[in-house]
Amino acid sequence: MGTSQLTAKAEFQALIIQFALQRRFEHVVLACRFYRHIFSDPSGILSLKEGSDAEKMFASTLGTSPTISGLDAFANEAIRDVDEAVQAFDNLLERGDLASGSKRISEAFMVGEYLPACAACPCRRS
Repeated sequence: MGTSQLTAKAEFQALIIQFALQRRFEHVVLACRFYRHIFSDPSGILSLKEGSDAEKMFASTLGTSPTISGLDAFANEAIRDVDEAVQAFDNLLERGDLASGSKRISEAFMVGEYLPACAACPCRRS
């Protein structure tokens, strides 16, 4: 039973990391909340294979061992940043500043092209 729970935790964590790497931030938030509800893991430290690409990426980016809470916070911050960038794009368009507006919307798409704010953006409509 204990081994299957460890396997399930590792697989769920891998799924959360996959969502984060794919920039599917709403999925990351939902998965992190399900993880905390399903598993009683107080530390929430992700079990990454030592020396793996994911472990190197998180170590260089965060400087510490990544946790479920850290991924949740990162995803929420990315969602907020994209929402603000799309709102700034709308404001810049209203002022007629197309150059700055195009920079802001490209930043938003680079971070979260799958988020609703980008999907509903008027620049995507044909």
